[in-house]
Amino acid sequence: MTELYSDRETIAIIGMSCRFSGADTPEAFWANLRDGVETLSTFTEEQLRATGIPEQLYRHPNYVNKRGTIADYDRFDAEFFGYSEEDAVYIDPQQRLLLACAYEAMEDAGQFADKSAETTSDIATGVFTSLRTSTYTGVLAPVLIPQGTVKSLQAILGNAVDQGSMRIAYCLDLTGPCINVQTACSSSLVAVHLACESLQSGECDMTLAGASALFVPQNHGYLYEEGALLAPDGRCRAFDLRAGGVVPGSGAGIVVLKRLRDALANRDQIHAVIRGTAVNNSGMARVDYRSPSPEGQAAVIGEAMAMAGVDPRTVSYVEANGTGTFIGDSIEIESLARAFGGTSEAPYCGIGSVKTNIGHLTQAAGIAGLIKTILALKHGELPPSLHYETPNPQLQGTPFYVVDRLRPWPESSGHPRRAGVNAFAIGGTNAHVVLEEAPKPEEPTALETPPESGCRLLTLSAKSTAALAQLIEKYRHFLATHPEAAFADICWTSNVGRPHYRHRLALAAADHKALAIALDTAVPLSAEENTRLTQAEHPTFFLFSDRVADQGYRLFHAAHPGFGAVIDACQPLFAHLTSLSLHAVLAGESAVHDELARQCLAYVVQRGLAALWISWGVRPDAVAGCGIGRFTASCLAAGIVPEQGLELLARSPEDEFDSIDVRQTGISLLGPDGRAEEPRPDRRFELPGRETASPGAELAGLIQQQAGCFVEIGAASSCFAPWKTSVVHRGLWLAAPGPNEEPQGHTVRALARYYEAGADVDWLGYGAGSGGRRISLPTYPFAGKICWFGLRDGSTPASLHKK
Repeated sequence: MTELYSDRETIAIIGMSCRFSGADTPEAFWANLRDGVETLSTFTEEQLRATGIPEQLYRHPNYVNKRGTIADYDRFDAEFFGYSEEDAVYIDPQQRLLLACAYEAMEDAGQFADKSAETTSDIATGVFTSLRTSTYTGVLAPVLIPQGTVKSLQAILGNAVDQGSMRIAYCLDLTGPCINVQTACSSSLVAVHLACESLQSGECDMTLAGASALFVPQNHGYLYEEGALLAPDGRCRAFDLRAGGVVPGSGAGIVVLKRLRDALANRDQIHAVIRGTAVNNSGMARVDYRSPSPEGQAAVIGEAMAMAGVDPRTVSYVEANGTGTFIGDSIEIESLARAFGGTSEAPYCGIGSVKTNIGHLTQAAGIAGLIKTILALKHGELPPSLHYETPNPQLQGTPFYVVDRLRPWPESSGHPRRAGVNAFAIGGTNAHVVLEEAPKPEEPTALETPPESGCRLLTLSAKSTAALAQLIEKYRHFLATHPEAAFADICWTSNVGRPHYRHRLALAAADHKALAIALDTAVPLSAEENTRLTQAEHPTFFLFSDRVADQGYRLFHAAHPGFGAVIDACQPLFAHLTSLSLHAVLAGESAVHDELARQCLAYVVQRGLAALWISWGVRPDAVAGCGIGRFTASCLAAGIVPEQGLELLARSPEDEFDSIDVRQTGISLLGPDGRAEEPRPDRRFELPGRETASPGAELAGLIQQQAGCFVEIGAASSCFAPWKTSVVHRGLWLAAPGPNEEPQGHTVRALARYYEAGADVDWLGYGAGSGGRRISLPTYPFAGKICWFGLRDGSTPASLHKK
C-alpha cells in the first residue's frame, strides 16, 4: 500500500503518568487493561450513609452504587511542592493530583526541568491541561462565602479551572506557553492537539498535555434515568446491542511531548509517536446541542489522517469515544466508516473503549484513551473492551470489529502499527489523534558502547531521609522485576534525568547484578555526610602526586572521553620520545623501564585524570604537586595543552623555555613555600624541572586551613599524607588509589563521595560515551499526608463523608 506524504513534524511521546481507578502508574494500568479488569468501585450501604447519601435515595430501585474512584486523592506532599500545609488545603485535589502527575511524567521522560539537571534549563516547555468544574468548593464553603478575604482568594484560585496549567508551570518552573483547555469531554485530547501545534510552530521545544477530573466525595453512586447518559446496571457496554450508558469515574493523566527529531537526538525514550491531530466542531449539523454528528466526527478523523499523511486502511485499531449508549455508539461507527472509506467485506480494524474499564472521566477521558493506546502499541497487544456480547448492528459491513478479548497486535510489513484515538464532547468539539508505534532504536555504535565500561554510578536523591529510603526500596524492586533494563540506561537516566536534591546516595557498580547487591545494603547517609560541600564557597584543590601506577588505566581510555582525548593527543609524541605505544602501556601490554618514559607516563596520565575530573564538573581553584606532579600542576595552571607540556618535559634542563604559551586559567598554583601564583600571559612564568621540590611546611599549613575538597591525582603517595588528618574533618579528601586498587573504579567511587557531599556534578559530561538512553525508572516517593480543609484529628477527613 502506497504511503502518503505529510510535511508535518512527527511528535514523540517521551513520558507519561496517570492516576486511574485501580492503577497509580502506567504499568499497573496496563496490567488491568491486559487482564480485562473492570476497576470500578461498588459501595456498601454503610459507605453511602457515611458519605451522607440519604437512605431514600440509595434504596431507590434505580440507584446505582458504582463509580470509578482513585486512591489517596485526599493526600498531597505539600512541602515537596513548596506549599505550607495550611495553604495547600485550599487547592482543589484535582489540581494537586495533576501537579503530581506532571512531575512524575517529567521524571518518566528523564527531562525534569530542574536548573541543576542541565537537561531542560534552556528548553521552553509548554503546559496544556484541563480540569473539570471543582466539587471541592462545597468543602470550602466556610471560607468562600465571605468573599474578599485572603483565604477566600486562596480558595478561589485553588479551585478555578483556569489555574491548573499555570500552577504546574509555577511549581515546575516551566516557561513555555501555558494554556487551560475547556471543551467538556474532549478537553484533554484537544489539549494534546494544541500541544502538538505548539511544537509544530516552534513556539516551544517540549510540552505537557493532559487533564484531571475528580468528583468529591467519591463514595457515592448515581440515579439512573432512561434517556440520560448513565448506565442502568453500572456497566459500560460500548458497541454492544444492550449499550445503555456510561459510569462516572475519576482520574488524571498527562503526557510529555517533543518533536521526534529532537527526542532521537537527545536519546530520549519514545513510548509512541503522534503522526497527526485534528480538532473541529460539528456546528448545527446535529439533532440538538447535546447530540453527536456523524458528519462532524467523520470530518475530524479524516482531517487528522490527512495531517498525518496516513491512509486509514493502515490503521488497525481505534480507541473510540465509546459513550456506551446505543445511539452514540451507532453514530460513532457511522462516522468511522465514512472516514475509513465506507464498507468492507472483512473487518480489519479493532475498536474498543477504556470507559468499560474505568468509567467516564469527563475532561480526562481523552487522555485515558490515549495512554491506553500508547501502552497497547508498546506491548504489541490489543486489550479487551469489556462487557461486549452482541454487536451493535451498525458494525455490519464496516471495517471494524470490537476487541472483546486480549489479542496480539499483528505487525505489518509495509508500515508500523497505527491507531486512532477519538474524543467527542457535548457541545460538538471533536478531536482525533493518529498514533504510531515508536521507531526501533538504532544499534549503538562502538564508540557509544565501549567493550568494557568498568564501574558506573547510579545516583539517587530526595528531599528527606525518609523519601530517600523509600526511593532505594523502589529501585530494589525495579531491578528485581526488570532484568531486561540495560545497566547503562539505568545509570544514565538516574544521573541526567532527575533533579539532585540534598539527601543523596551514589552507588558504584560494574553491572546489573552488582548494582542490585549494592542496593540491598544501601541506606541513606547522615546529614553531615550530605552537606560537607554545600557551603557557598568550598574551594577545590587538585593535588598531583609524584607517581602514577604503571598500568590499570585502560578502562579510563575506553569509558571516559575526557581522559581518552588527552591520551590520544599525546600518543604520537609519547611514542616518539619513548619508543613505546602509550595505549599499549595503559593496557598493560608494554612495560616502562627508563626514568624519562616513567615521567612522561606520569605526566600524561595525570593530565588525563585532571581533564577527566574537569569534564565531570569538578574544576580546581588551585593546584599543587610534588615530584613530577609539581610539573603537571604548573602546566595545568598555565593553560599549557597536554601535548605541549609533554614536549617541554622531554627537554633537557639547559633548554630555554621563553616560548611557553601561557593562558590565563583562573587556577592558582601553590608553591612549596605556600605562596599562590596565578600564571598570566603578561608575566614571565617559569616551569619547574623534572625533579621538583616536595611541598614544604608552609604549604601544608595553608592547605590545613582550608575546608574545601582535595582531589589527589596520580597514585597514593606519602607526600600528602600529613595533611589528610586535619583536612578530613573540615572538608572532603579524595585520596588517590593505593597499590592494589583498580584506578577506574576507585576514581568513580571518589566522584560518588564528591556528589554525596552535596557538590554539583556535570552528569552529561560524566556519561559522555556511555551509550545510555533515557528509560522509565521509579518516580519520586511523595509523602502521602492527608491534606483536606477542616481536618482536625489526623484521620479520614469528615468532609469526605458529610458536608
